[in-house]
Amino acid sequence: MMPKRNIVSWNAMVIGLAGNGRTQEAREVFEMMPDRNIISCTAMVTGLASSGRIQEAREVFEMMPERNIVAWTAMVTGLARNGRIQEAREVFEMMPERDVFSWNAMVTGLTRNGRIEEAREVFEIMPERDVVSWNCMMTAYAHHGCGREAINIFHKMQDIGLKPNDMTYVGLLTACNHDDLVEEALKFFNQLVNDTSIKLREDHLTCLVNLCSRAGRLKDAVDPIKRIGSKQSSFLWRAAFAKVHFHGDVKPGS
Repeated sequence: MMPKRNIVSWNAMVIGLAGNGRTQEAREVFEMMPDRNIISCTAMVTGLASSGRIQEAREVFEMMPERNIVAWTAMVTGLARNGRIQEAREVFEMMPERDVFSWNAMVTGLTRNGRIEEAREVFEIMPERDVVSWNCMMTAYAHHGCGREAINIFHKMQDIGLKPNDMTYVGLLTACNHDDLVEEALKFFNQLVNDTSIKLREDHLTCLVNLCSRAGRLKDAVDPIKRIGSKQSSFLWRAAFAKVHFHGDVKPGS
């Protein structure tokens, strides 16, 4: 039992509870606080928004005497995740300042709600983009059957010298999988394997195995895996093959 509490200790409790998904307990502690500051309110807005309690998050947000960029971004993210995309756009437009995280939140929110063209418009006017920005657009195109456009996004990302990460290749291979682009998938997978700074994921192999098996070219997926020759790759290969086989995507005799 703490003999004395100050705003720092109260904030630590709210942040800890909210950050661990214990939103109701965080709200109860928040309501008991003798004083609150921007940190308390931001933690509460973020916790409520991320747990889907968007109306409560909005109420706390509206009562804040001052708001920081984290609170604004949490509201944009929470509204978009709950399908309230028009409200998310309104909040985004009201932001006094934005950083790359805010822009990414808006682009991600639009893509999750199927508004790909609007997301692209926002993406194009971003003052700066990071790998998350590019991955978001790439994945959106991939999941909406626009594989060639996803690949174009990747090439533009390469042109500015931005290094891809593991999620970049998930988006690329997903795009190839959706559009049956076997040769492109094999080329990108070889790039991935040759880049030792990127960790191979089960998703990478699942996309490749799924695509090659449907095309009757499972051996083309097996060969690059064999070249890796690590225990991790063997485990991932078996997991990917089992997943594809479970869903019935491997053709008999492949």
